[in-house]
Amino acid sequence: MRWLLPLLAACTEEPPSAEAVTSRVSYREIPVYIGNAVDVLFVVDDSAAMAPYQNRIATLARELEQAWSRYNLHLGVTSTGALHTAPSVGGSFVMHTPKTFSSAWTNYEGGLGDATAALLAVGTGGSGPATPLAAIQTAVAAPGFLREYAPLIIITIAATDDASAVGVGDAVSALHALERWAIVASGVYPRPAPRLDEFLGHFDESVYTSIDATDYAAALPTFPVLRTSLGAACVEQEPADVDPETPGPQYDCSVTAVEDGIEHVLPRCASTDEPCWDMIPDPLACTDSTHLRFVARGPFVGSILIRSECVD
Repeated sequence: MRWLLPLLAACTEEPPSAEAVTSRVSYREIPVYIGNAVDVLFVVDDSAAMAPYQNRIATLARELEQAWSRYNLHLGVTSTGALHTAPSVGGSFVMHTPKTFSSAWTNYEGGLGDATAALLAVGTGGSGPATPLAAIQTAVAAPGFLREYAPLIIITIAATDDASAVGVGDAVSALHALERWAIVASGVYPRPAPRLDEFLGHFDESVYTSIDATDYAAALPTFPVLRTSLGAACVEQEPADVDPETPGPQYDCSVTAVEDGIEHVLPRCASTDEPCWDMIPDPLACTDSTHLRFVARGPFVGSILIRSECVD
């Protein structure tokens, strides 16, 4: 006879019968949403003074793909306030939603680096001095660009200091009024540039890179690490060791991760770098008699439901 023990609900047992109970099956479900969402705004000077830096900006787009492709991105580019568009991007900003077991959902053709490069190619035909602080205020108001739950990253690339009429303090106050849970500012420009320096100084973990640097990769802020494990599910009944002769507990478990309605079998963690599962001793988190915690290791992104069945 088998008994079913849901992890996240009250335990239930079948009524006893005359049949001998030789084993049971524990069943667990761990629903998790891991957004890793980040909204990114590039503010790029389009004046003639930017001509020497075009190749470095194009290279930055490729480096961004390598660093950020596992994040849920809204990525826009502006020079004077309106978001730039490109034929390969279906809208006024890039939308990139990664998946754990399948290709990312996107609104662009080609790779993330290609789409970013297309938007960053703002040219050098701008007529006036760089006004990034004014441009930021307009760009962040673009419909659908900012999301309530996402931090905001602002990366300014300019050949001169800001020449906006708006005061630096007013620009900063307007951004804080958006009530983002985090705002990070990064700047690529020459010094001295007192207005842009003052702007960066208002944000924690701001990043400065000289526009004369040979590579702009340092301008990409470091995001929080991707989630590498899910769940803190304490195991009330340790599964049976089905092979006592082999060192270490040998559990008979079937574990799957459900993404977009499709189940993917997870192996037990060993040397694999793929998503996997394990049960680990954790007496601090799990104070019952087993001291075991069920974990699923990733990295995982998006919406994932972990299901496990183990013979006890």
